[in-house]
Amino acid sequence: MNYRQKKSHHEYRPLPRDHTEPDEKETMKLLHQRPREKLEKLYDDGTLKTGDLDHKSLLTLQQLTEPLQLKVIEYLETERLFLANSRSKAGFLVSACDRAKKGELDARGFGALDPWRQSLITECTPRPNINLSGESEWIAKLGKPEITIQVTFPAGEGFSATANLTDSIAQVKDSILMSSHVEDFSRSRFKLVHPVYGSLREDRSLAFYNISGNESLAAKLKLRGGRKVNRQYS
Repeated sequence: MNYRQKKSHHEYRPLPRDHTEPDEKETMKLLHQRPREKLEKLYDDGTLKTGDLDHKSLLTLQQLTEPLQLKVIEYLETERLFLANSRSKAGFLVSACDRAKKGELDARGFGALDPWRQSLITECTPRPNINLSGESEWIAKLGKPEITIQVTFPAGEGFSATANLTDSIAQVKDSILMSSHVEDFSRSRFKLVHPVYGSLREDRSLAFYNISGNESLAAKLKLRGGRKVNRQYS
């Protein structure tokens, strides 16, 4: 018996089902009605048999939206021959779900994520109309010359420091770098970002941006080719 004959006698044996997981029929009830009915027809015509799909593969299908679920089931119907002869029906279904998320099951890219969607929404969203008080007016309004500012770094580390309202953003940055001992932050590439005003200019003071200490500033690295945020406050 040669190698080819010996290899042909090996049968594919899937991993035994975890009996702690729900049965596939129970998991199918989580699907939307139309996709569930179309999937049940594949069982009725003999394309799928009990035990072909497991709990995890059906959960992967259930996490899709109803239109994408229908798209996946239609793909299974179209590729019925390949599905029936595949060594792992569950793997075939998971692969189809992954392709549906990328829009590869449809020539028009149905279901694919638009990489420009968030950028377009940001550009089209009108900027908030914010009126800042004058520096002296803001200091008189708070009634105290010093505040405690909270700074959050990308790694999740928090830092608090006491600063004067007349201090510039450059002075605040210097005090943070000297006290926080945070690595990978050079003076030239370090910037402070306000949740509303965006990147803060170094020559402006805390009072100019009406910072009261209740908000949290984010410490970020400057990226090359970046654009200014909220130009009216730059």
